[in-house]
Amino acid sequence: MADLSPRPKRAATSRRERVAELQRLAREDYDSNVSLRAPNVPAPLHGTAAAAVRDQLRETSTTSYDPLYDPEKDTHVVVPPLEYAITRARQVLAEKAQANIHDQNAMIRAASGLHYVLHDLLAALDAERGERR
Repeated sequence: MADLSPRPKRAATSRRERVAELQRLAREDYDSNVSLRAPNVPAPLHGTAAAAVRDQLRETSTTSYDPLYDPEKDTHVVVPPLEYAITRARQVLAEKAQANIHDQNAMIRAASGLHYVLHDLLAALDAERGERR
């Protein structure tokens, strides 16, 4: 069966010239993308060096962020009335229920908003019962 696909019109070249042209194009493509790579990327670590880095990461992983709530620093200055805290908790819960679960920023905002509302609600409940935390 004959190949009827259109071929670009070009001068007849040898196989060696076509390979050389492809190599030149590949080299140009490689050279243009070198600047996109991370500079000075070291070789992968193995053995004791890898274990040392892993241990170092484990040590710093617990202190690499500030917690959302620190009981020693974050105290309630104003405790809302219980009815207001319940109403506000319901409002925020309904609002955050509409957040897109696939949007990381929306999930962070929902978690922090719910955290603060729950914190206020528990403070109002404790105040109503006469407890202070």
